[in-house]
Amino acid sequence: MKAALYNRKKNIIMTEREMPIASDDDIVVKNIYASICGTDVAVYMHGPNTGHKVTLGEEFGHEMVSQVVQVGKNVKNIQVGDYVYPYPRLAKGDSKRAGTVGGFSEYVLIPHAKLGREVYAVPTESISLKTACLIKPFTVGFRVARRSFPNKGESRLFLGQEQSVLQQLLV
Repeated sequence: MKAALYNRKKNIIMTEREMPIASDDDIVVKNIYASICGTDVAVYMHGPNTGHKVTLGEEFGHEMVSQVVQVGKNVKNIQVGDYVYPYPRLAKGDSKRAGTVGGFSEYVLIPHAKLGREVYAVPTESISLKTACLIKPFTVGFRVARRSFPNKGESRLFLGQEQSVLQQLLV
């Protein structure tokens, strides 16, 4: 499989790695779309420890939408073919690895996968896959909007890709 590895400041390597194999409690997903987070840019431009923790020589990227291609025998409520959003803080089983999920790689192993925890179902009948890869930036923007404690009739300005969605939610 193709994998993007963070090599150092301003240096990403595209390489081949072995295709991951799901154990009994795991799933493997194929990334369909990935978006680039501000912390990905910070780590690329300024080096490690300037965004999410990204390990030299390891896969990186964490804003993606994926399709399940393997399911371990103990995994419940997740099936091959499902579209999912891997939750960056838990997808690798370590919240400190949020930046190293593998969003810029072809396939990702999600250990101990549970629906509603390590991965979330993407309702493709109501949201496009391109839009779904923006779930994480949307949730960040939505959290900021909620923390502004808007009152009915007040105006708010939200900048970024999530602006129109946030405006609709806060009306």
